[in-house]
Amino acid sequence: MTPHPTLARLACATALLAAPLAVLASGGAAADAAIVERLGLTEARFEEDRRNPDLHGTLPGGVRVEIEFHRDGSLDEIEATGQQPFPAAAIAPALPAAVRSAPDWPADARLWSVEFDADGVEIEGIDAAGRSFEAEFAPDGRLIDMDVDD
Repeated sequence: MTPHPTLARLACATALLAAPLAVLASGGAAADAAIVERLGLTEARFEEDRRNPDLHGTLPGGVRVEIEFHRDGSLDEIEATGQQPFPAAAIAPALPAAVRSAPDWPADARLWSVEFDADGVEIEGIDAAGRSFEAEFAPDGRLIDMDVDD
């Protein structure tokens, strides 16, 4: 028996709407759903926070992260939640192009956190030589400050 064409279209439309509605119902916004896709997060879920919902998920490679958003929906912070930092390359799609292509960007580093604000991007991690560091980049990609522990 062939389903009625109107019912078939309705079922298809319902399926197409189900995923975005599930994201919105869980406290996420369109920007939250976009970051899940850009970073390739799996096991993504939203948790209520006192300010805004936080997004938790797993980056490709298995590192668990927590992602916080500013009130306007823009990224606030990406932070490793376990004992393992994430490769800088894993979050590159979330970075402003000028920062990720900057000559001083530590592409081979493993990061504990990345903070985003109007003044640029601040990172904390471990460089390729195994040293802990903190760095701050301007929105145009210029390195503002870098502190490396010896």
